[in-house]
Amino acid sequence: MSKQDIIQQGVFFSDKENVHEPMKFFLNTWDAVMYNHHEDLIREGGLMKFFPEKLYGAF
Repeated sequence: MSKQDIIQQGVFFSDKENVHEPMKFFLNTWDAVMYNHHEDLIREGGLMKFFPEKLYGAF
């Protein structure tokens, strides 16, 4: 999954340029932390690795 795919799925706050400080700083920090978190999860096998019961339809 590319960075653009992750962004399109809503990890990032897309309208930061219209936000004033200090909230803009918070949103930039949050986006960086959440992007890295999601990238790490994907690299480790995604959510199916952590919740395999969903893979087999046991909802």
